[in-house]
Amino acid sequence: MEVVGQEGDGGRGVLEQQLEGLIETLRQLGVTVEEFTETSQPAFTAKLLQAVQQMQALESTHHDCDDEDIPMAVFKYIDEGANPDLYVKDLLDTCISTNEATKGKQESFEYLQHVLTEEMKTLYPGLLDDPLPF
Repeated sequence: MEVVGQEGDGGRGVLEQQLEGLIETLRQLGVTVEEFTETSQPAFTAKLLQAVQQMQALESTHHDCDDEDIPMAVFKYIDEGANPDLYVKDLLDTCISTNEATKGKQESFEYLQHVLTEEMKTLYPGLLDDPLPF
C-alpha cells in the first residue's frame, strides 16, 4: 500500500486522507442509524453535517487528481462490492490465460505448417527443394 502524503504526490495524499475520513464518518453514521433513538438525534444530525462538509471538501480538492486515469472496470468492481485491488489480479490472470491460448494457437499453426510442408515434399518432391521463408 502506498504511503499517504508522499512528496510530489500532487494532492493525492490529501485526497486519500479526505476519503478515509469520509468513509469513517459514513461508517459512524451507519452505526448511529442502526442504534437510532430519539436521544441520538443530535448525534445523527452532527454526523450527517460532518459527512456533508467532508463531501464538500472532497469536491473542492478532487481537481488535484484530474490527471489520474482510472479504468471504468475498477468502478464496476467497486459497485459490485469487490476489492478494487483484485482488478489488477484478475486482469493479469486474463492476460496470462489469453497469452497461453495465443501461444497454443501459434504452436498449432507451426505444427500445421510442418505437416503441410512434409506432405508437399512427399507429393511434389522437386517443388520444395528450397526451404520455405517462414
